[in-house]
Amino acid sequence: MRKLEVHTGIKLDTAIVKGVELGVNITTNEKPSEYLRLFGNRAKFTKHEYSSFKGLETVAYSNPKGAFPFSGYDKMTEMRRKHKQVPTGLEGANVLRLEYKIVRRRGIKAKFRRDLTAYDLFNPEVYRKLQSLFMEAYQSIPKFGRRFHLDTEANVTPKKWDEIRAEQYRHALPDDHRHLFQSLRESGAITDKSFERIRATERQRGRSYRPVDRSPLIAELDGRIAELMQSSVA
Repeated sequence: MRKLEVHTGIKLDTAIVKGVELGVNITTNEKPSEYLRLFGNRAKFTKHEYSSFKGLETVAYSNPKGAFPFSGYDKMTEMRRKHKQVPTGLEGANVLRLEYKIVRRRGIKAKFRRDLTAYDLFNPEVYRKLQSLFMEAYQSIPKFGRRFHLDTEANVTPKKWDEIRAEQYRHALPDDHRHLFQSLRESGAITDKSFERIRATERQRGRSYRPVDRSPLIAELDGRIAELMQSSVA
C-alpha cells in the first residue's frame, strides 16, 4: 500500500472506498450451470439469467437501488471469452465464481455505519463483516433440487395436497418450473403484478414445508463455501 501511495501520490489512509467486492472461486464436481439452475428467486431482488447454447452461464441478483448485487457465473467460460490465460492446474476444471458487491458509498455506509478507507480493506474485522454479508446474500437465495417436501404439522387436505405437489414440482424440476413461468410471462398470461404475488406465495409456501431431502449439488456447494470461508479466516 505504501508503494502504491508513493507511485500515485495519493494518501490511501484517507481515500474513501466507493465500492467493494468479495468473491470466491469454487472448483465443483459438475459444470457451474448445474448448480446455477438450482438458484431460485431472492426476496426483494430481481433475478437475471444469461444462457448460451452450452447452458446457463450466469445468474445475477439486483435490488431496485442497485447497491448490493450478487452473482454466480462460469469462471472458465468468462476467462476464455476475455482471452485470459487459465491458471496451471485448472485446465478442464469446473470453476463456479460467486461475487457479492457493494457498489456505492451510500451502500457501504448502510452496511458498516461509516465510510471505509483503502486501509480498512486490510482490517480483519472489516473482512469478517464482508464474509458475513456474502454468506447472508448466498443463504437468502432459495435452492432447488430437493426431491420431496412434507408438512408434518397439518392434516393433508385436498388444498394442502395441491400445495405439496406444487412445491415438490418447483424444487424437483426447477428448469421446467422456470420455463413454464417464462413462457406464461412472455405470452402475457402472467402480469407483473401477478408475478410478484406468485413469487410471494411461493416464498410463503416454501416456509411451510420441511425439506426431507436436499440436493446433493447444493450440499456440495454449501460445503465448499464453508471450507473456503474457514480457511480464509485461519
